[in-house]
Amino acid sequence: MKRKLALLMALALTVSLAACGDSGKEGKAEKETTDSKAGTEEEGKAEDKPEKLVMVTTTDHEDLYSYVADEFYEKYGIDVDIISLAYADVHDKEVTMALGGSQLDILTVDTVWPGEFAKSGIARPLNEYFTEEEIAQLYPAFVDEMSVGDDIYAIPTMTEGKWLFYNKEMLEEAGYSAPPSTYDEMLEMSRNMMDKGICKHGTAWAASQAEGFVCDFNAALYAYGGEWVNENGDFVFNSKEGVDALNMFINSMKDNTADPASVSYSDRDNLDPFMAGDTAFVTCWSYAYDFTNDPANSSVAGKVEVAIAPGQGEVEYSATTGGGGLGVTSSCKYPEWAVEFIKIAISYEVQKDVLDKFGNMPILKSVLEDPEILKNNPEFEIMAKQFDYAHGRPTIADYSSWSKMLQLNLSKALAGEVTAQEALDEAVRISNQEYK
Repeated sequence: MKRKLALLMALALTVSLAACGDSGKEGKAEKETTDSKAGTEEEGKAEDKPEKLVMVTTTDHEDLYSYVADEFYEKYGIDVDIISLAYADVHDKEVTMALGGSQLDILTVDTVWPGEFAKSGIARPLNEYFTEEEIAQLYPAFVDEMSVGDDIYAIPTMTEGKWLFYNKEMLEEAGYSAPPSTYDEMLEMSRNMMDKGICKHGTAWAASQAEGFVCDFNAALYAYGGEWVNENGDFVFNSKEGVDALNMFINSMKDNTADPASVSYSDRDNLDPFMAGDTAFVTCWSYAYDFTNDPANSSVAGKVEVAIAPGQGEVEYSATTGGGGLGVTSSCKYPEWAVEFIKIAISYEVQKDVLDKFGNMPILKSVLEDPEILKNNPEFEIMAKQFDYAHGRPTIADYSSWSKMLQLNLSKALAGEVTAQEALDEAVRISNQEYK
């Protein structure tokens, strides 16, 4: 099944109001519910049902959630009006509706929004609506990034991350039988292949002043043994480990092991030299596997394999999570029904259908471990293993503002305007002063 390029646009995390759309079911006759159904599927639910629920989502995921809405209607006879907007407009629209008194029941929640939605009271904790067994079916890293403390503010509905993709033909030509498992090994292999004339650069980073590089620094920070925040809640990513991680990016571009033009590449642009056959490695989101193996896009189609993102030293592997989930507003008058919509979205059959129809990687372990799924998507066996080594970005109420501040300081270090230590010291100073 092919993962759509649209998935990157929604989940590569680059966060004019777009025209609103609905789920295409207005005017549909209310479906009759039998006494038997009322006594089974609706047992334990509120006796009254809403005429409709309202949700906001991205244009990239409108078809996906319209499909879930159809399944929800078939089961319960409740319409779901879907307001579809460009990703950049979704956050503000949800905040405006939730705080302004408009009906909004189901929230689309990006990985970096739970802190804000919790602090502002927009989203309600969902712990009471899901059993431990239901939560255990999901990958813990994605539940964690949707949580604040012990409270879960959204249920992840799809998995996403940044993997290491490599040109297996280049590695074989250089005598390598396996991809690198650490940054040091990756850079050493790169220099060896460059010396042999196999590739122009080992890799190209997504190192422009954007969220994509925050994701890459996040993975490297944990790979080098660092962390964003310590047990006391203080920002500490200016540690030796954080500085070593940032210097790895800086030094690799200085000695041309990584393309020096990386400072201008987004986490889509850095695929171009890889697909042109100029680099042997690239880190990118899940869609890149199909995209780089498509002859219509890539001169290296058929040569691309995927590996778990590198670790370093004693850290076996380290990766960044992405994706998103669904939450329920605090103002929702029918939270049990909104939760039921979410439960349908993460049900086994719907998750399999979503993969088949829309290309979104499932959130259920059982789907990604399904022999039938693995037969058609053998890359999932490696990709799913990465989730055991995945880390989310820090939970910050005003994440967008914090990230822009961090991006600016990281970019100054990459450009050589300040040292890695100076850049991270300043970012940590501001973080502890303004974002704790």
